[in-house]
Amino acid sequence: MCRVGRAEVAATMCSGTLASYIVTLLGCCYRCLHCNAYRISQYPRSGWHYAGYVPAAVLVADARERIAAYGGRRIRTITFTGGDPIIHLPYIEEVAGEVTRQGLDLGIGISTGGFATEATMARIVDLCRTITLEIKARSDPIHRALTGAPVGPVLRNAEYLSTRDETASGSFGRW
Repeated sequence: MCRVGRAEVAATMCSGTLASYIVTLLGCCYRCLHCNAYRISQYPRSGWHYAGYVPAAVLVADARERIAAYGGRRIRTITFTGGDPIIHLPYIEEVAGEVTRQGLDLGIGISTGGFATEATMARIVDLCRTITLEIKARSDPIHRALTGAPVGPVLRNAEYLSTRDETASGSFGRW
């Protein structure tokens, strides 16, 4: 569904309200009827052009500079959103590694529709300080009609997240 290759960045920004440097990635595993980010989620089909691939070291260096310039408010995470950044998990893991290499005190966050395997969700939990999972619909026929995908994996992952003991993993964070 996503038709994207390597991770491409649509935009970045600092948000004091969310205490985060936000990275919007292109592409999505859904094809939602009500998508508010169609040009981002359906890239490259949408025909719009964005920043493109940004190496992890460059993205983290930019985050460091922009967070410093942002001043007063404390930015605590680099949060990935998009379409759905879950399709770019290897890139997000690479950025997390670069955050560590550059010695930044930043966690990783993700905002996702939750359409992932159990193994992928476990990787996300181990990696992220914050996770936002949006359930588009609880009914499988409605979810399929809205997104083009079954709801089973999403509900399984939501249950997994809701029953996790926060002390089970050192990096597991708030929702």
